[in-house]
Amino acid sequence: QHSSYMEESGVHPQYNRLIIMVIDGLPAEFVLGKDSLHPSKEMAGAMPYTQNLLSSGKAIGFHTRAAPPTVTMPRLKAITSGAIAGFLDVAFNFNTHALLHDNIIGQLAMAGWKMVMYGDETWLHLFPNSFIRHDGVSSFYVKDTVQVDENVTRHLNEELSATDWDLLVLHYLGLDHVGHIGGRASPLMVSKLNEMDSIIEEVDASLISSDSLLGYHTLLMVVSDHGMTDGGNHGGATSQETDALALFIAKRKFQYFSETHNQEAFQVDIVPTLALLLGVPIPKNNVGVVLLDLFSSLNVTEKLRALELNSWQLMRLLHVRSPKSLCVASICSDKITIEGLEGVEDGEDIFRLCSMFRLAAEMHQLWKCQLLGSDKGSSSANLSNWKTVAEAYMLFLRSASSWLARGTTEKKMLFIYVGGLFMLFSLVIIIWVAFLLCKGSFKCFTWQAGSLEEIVAVGGVAVHAITLGSSSLVEEEQVTWYYLVTTICFIFIRHACQSVYLESSPQWKFTFSSSLISELLKTSNQITASEKPKKLKVQLIDGTISYGGIMKAQFLMLIVVVISGRVLRGWHRSGVNWAHLCDIAKWLEDSNSLALITVRLISLLLVTTVGCILVLEMRPRLFLQKLIAVNMAIASFLTMSYILWTHNSTAWLSGSMSILLAQLVYAILGGTSLLALLFSPWLALDYCKMGKDGHGSNDKFVSLTFKAREQACLNFIGRVFLSCWCLLQLLLQQPVNTGPVGLLMLQLLAIISFFNNARPAYSLWMKVLTLFWMGSAGHFGLGNTNTLATVDVAGAYIGLRSHSILLTGILAFIITYASPIMFMLGLLVLASMFHTSEAHAQEKWQNWLFHVVAVFCVVPLTLNAVMLTTFTGIMFLMQGHLFVWSVFAPKYLYICASTISTYLGVFINTITVLYTSLVVFYREA
Repeated sequence: QHSSYMEESGVHPQYNRLIIMVIDGLPAEFVLGKDSLHPSKEMAGAMPYTQNLLSSGKAIGFHTRAAPPTVTMPRLKAITSGAIAGFLDVAFNFNTHALLHDNIIGQLAMAGWKMVMYGDETWLHLFPNSFIRHDGVSSFYVKDTVQVDENVTRHLNEELSATDWDLLVLHYLGLDHVGHIGGRASPLMVSKLNEMDSIIEEVDASLISSDSLLGYHTLLMVVSDHGMTDGGNHGGATSQETDALALFIAKRKFQYFSETHNQEAFQVDIVPTLALLLGVPIPKNNVGVVLLDLFSSLNVTEKLRALELNSWQLMRLLHVRSPKSLCVASICSDKITIEGLEGVEDGEDIFRLCSMFRLAAEMHQLWKCQLLGSDKGSSSANLSNWKTVAEAYMLFLRSASSWLARGTTEKKMLFIYVGGLFMLFSLVIIIWVAFLLCKGSFKCFTWQAGSLEEIVAVGGVAVHAITLGSSSLVEEEQVTWYYLVTTICFIFIRHACQSVYLESSPQWKFTFSSSLISELLKTSNQITASEKPKKLKVQLIDGTISYGGIMKAQFLMLIVVVISGRVLRGWHRSGVNWAHLCDIAKWLEDSNSLALITVRLISLLLVTTVGCILVLEMRPRLFLQKLIAVNMAIASFLTMSYILWTHNSTAWLSGSMSILLAQLVYAILGGTSLLALLFSPWLALDYCKMGKDGHGSNDKFVSLTFKAREQACLNFIGRVFLSCWCLLQLLLQQPVNTGPVGLLMLQLLAIISFFNNARPAYSLWMKVLTLFWMGSAGHFGLGNTNTLATVDVAGAYIGLRSHSILLTGILAFIITYASPIMFMLGLLVLASMFHTSEAHAQEKWQNWLFHVVAVFCVVPLTLNAVMLTTFTGIMFLMQGHLFVWSVFAPKYLYICASTISTYLGVFINTITVLYTSLVVFYREA
């Protein structure tokens, strides 16, 4: 079968041996330069042998644009099958399955080629049972920058001298891992490039000797699967991430087809090029275009035949994609003419492609007829005109490839319609439930005509949903969240200004008592606008509070929220359009290391101090509180040790001491959180000290109601969860993100304190919505974007000795959604401060409990459901959009992951409330 194809193809194979050397994550500009400029002196000096090959013509290189998602598995699919991978391959990248589509590896296997592979084990998953020898390594353990490459190189001498293979695959991962750890400017980058250059030199020298002695014709193809950002990450669609390399090296010299020496191509173009160079059929799902520069040794007839084979392959793929097209069907049934079929079952694009193909085919046929029927002189003239025919073929190939690449993913429309209807139906139900909960039984939906806060809240949800339909606003989504949070905060300030009633010399005396927070709120809430005396003091458990103090406290808390939000906004220039501008994070990275480590230690001190105060502030102080505070202090000390140990260390990730320190922090913080959850309801006291009795000598105690005990437990557990979560983030987040973690903690505590003292109190759903918005804004304040490149892969290996899909996935999720989950945990503290109005003060505690659980669960789920359903509809409408894969698809993955984080936060809060309620009820019974 293979021999019959070679006879019919009319293109003589140029090579009978192939070496594929994949340098994972290598940007093409490191080797070929950028924008027609040569690479920098540092990069060129790091790969001198490769540069010499390029300058001598023994190598030809291309900037091969990789389609998103720019992660390894879908890029290897593109390099071997020529098909555009679906965006769900991002998830499958961590659990690769066999590639079932037609591919170049399968074609070579059918041709009898023997294959060997060393390096990334993704090859073994994609092509099981295809290699006679192999030694795979995990591509996800990014700590390893040395052994992962040495494991490949140690087999090199043996394989280069072997004669029992036809294809040798070498996949080097070290450079990609260097990027994940230290970015493009990592001090390890130059040495790693020099190592790769030495390997290229060794392989090329072996090819020269073996080809001469054994008669082989070997092609060395050096490729990268994707590029990397300045931070060393990848997965998105920026020019840095999609700038992949394709470098072809052989004994014979190459000549450019175009006089402009165009070095731009697409990654899928590698597949038809290799197929025709090696003498195997082009994979049927290929959307790439042959790179004619590599066929300089072929005669003119064979070059045009190669273009013709590629054109027919794309035309058959067009027929599969457009089975009702009459013009395509006519061409594929060997009827080249399409005259008279215009507009019949064909779109404008399809008919235009058919016309291009017809024109190229007719020109080719005419050229062949002229060549056969002409004399020797005119035959030479016809040979010189072959480029006109080639350019006609190339015009069709590029146009057809672009059209096919836009819609390669198969769509089961019935499933899409049914799923969309179910999502819409679910959204309507949850919105109706939320409305009934907030307006019906519990009267917490305090809508009033002209209530600006609630109008802005509802309008903000609608505005954010609408902005998801714009690709530019999706790229710069952080602007929308910052605007919404800032707007609602200034409305709160306006509302507070309207509520101010201070005497000429107001008292600035405000003592915050949290042991009986419910009593505090119950008493202070009785202060209404009509009951504000000139001098108002309310006797509390541990102190006094004046109305003027409450107003000043409100302003102070709002100022903290607004200022911290502004600093967070300037910490990272997220998005695309302004990412290049200077920000605090870039300044810290570019400044001396002392500034960065100072910020990290200050943030650690701040979070630890605030956490211990939150735990020890509650009265009466129990042994459990002291134990938890000590645990937090120990975890903080270990985190500080980790920071100092790993600071300025290039091999810090793989150090046994750093792994041990991180694991101890995990154990202590996890154990502390479980300790607070499991034991605080059992150890909570049934009474609380009110102060001194009438004689001023003996302590006075009061019995706590069920509601007060439940709220005290929730308040304590929420504080412990929040403190432990922030300490965990200081360990996991990138060094420049430790400052935002502390700011987010202050912002959360400030807004909760504001809601606690707001007069009159805001409706419960408004408080939950505000925290949800602030958590979403904080997500971008930590440097996250809607591209996959900002996912911190290196941080997901802190404390791990080897790769684990489950553990690294969990850690990456924790790092990415630190802010939304933090503010979801803050709902626990907010729930402990919720109280019913005086008219409902006597309602059963069961009703109060149901109210808290229902509203604090339904409102976040409703807000998330609005985003998820809206964007699902937008994705359906935008499926033909130019940026559907680069902008909308990664955003959809983020929304799905955000849904998981919302459900996780709701689950934790629900379990906590139900467990503490059961224990308190059991003790009361």
